[in-house]
Amino acid sequence: MEAVLSHSRYKYCEWSDKPLTTNAFVHMLTNCFEYLGGVPEELVFDQDKILAVRENYDDIIYTHEFEKFKQAIGFKVYLCRPYDPESKGLVKACIKYVKYNFAANRVYDSLCGWNAACKDWLVRTANRKQHGITKKVPSEVFSDEKAHLRPIPHTIKQPAAIITRQVRKDNTVLFEGNRYSVPVGTFKPGIEVEIKNQGNSRSIWDIEGETLIATHVLSKDKGKLIQNTNHRRDHSQRIDELYQKVLGILGNTEAAATLLDAIRKVIWPFALVFKRWNLVIILLL
Repeated sequence: MEAVLSHSRYKYCEWSDKPLTTNAFVHMLTNCFEYLGGVPEELVFDQDKILAVRENYDDIIYTHEFEKFKQAIGFKVYLCRPYDPESKGLVKACIKYVKYNFAANRVYDSLCGWNAACKDWLVRTANRKQHGITKKVPSEVFSDEKAHLRPIPHTIKQPAAIITRQVRKDNTVLFEGNRYSVPVGTFKPGIEVEIKNQGNSRSIWDIEGETLIATHVLSKDKGKLIQNTNHRRDHSQRIDELYQKVLGILGNTEAAATLLDAIRKVIWPFALVFKRWNLVIILLL
């Protein structure tokens, strides 16, 4: 990852020996803010799938991990338009400079050593020598520009790893070489879920982490379908019917609807089973 401040041309670089993921990029961006000692008001990015899922009439839908990080830190984002060199020329020039001035003809020993050498090079060369266009030394201009950076929130230093997966059309989630089932009807185009570690089991939650969808014991095998037989049943229609009947028994009041909505959210995929005067909640086995 390479970053450059637009006014001072002060640079930051961090390398990876693996394809970037959203979590890895967020981790690098956090390191960048700490290196700069603050957060810029607006960040300009090239469009990439690790940042943005899609664009809907100029409304950018970001990946879940990046959206949470963006809101926590509080910076604005501008995504460059495709085939628009004027909006990304500054970063492209920085990438070219790092590749040919630092990386070219340098012996790679390890990722840790490579990143350490890169930071030394930033101090010694990239941020210390006079810039070819501005004719100013980036480190000297940065001393004034730094005063305009916003403080880094103390609550966020290194974000916790968030594991997300897309729900497949067969209502399964691919994780560590196996397919884990979720209830029928969970799949929608583009829907993602969050996977949480619970000892030797994994729980699958909605993307906001508020509703439990499924729990499975983690399999050590590969290529297996780990399925809960209850997930093959479509309970939605039956639950809707029971919901309306129970709501009628409780008088169709707003308070009753709020109660049933809360119960349904907490116990899904459970079912509401009632008798005329008693409401019983049971787990469908």
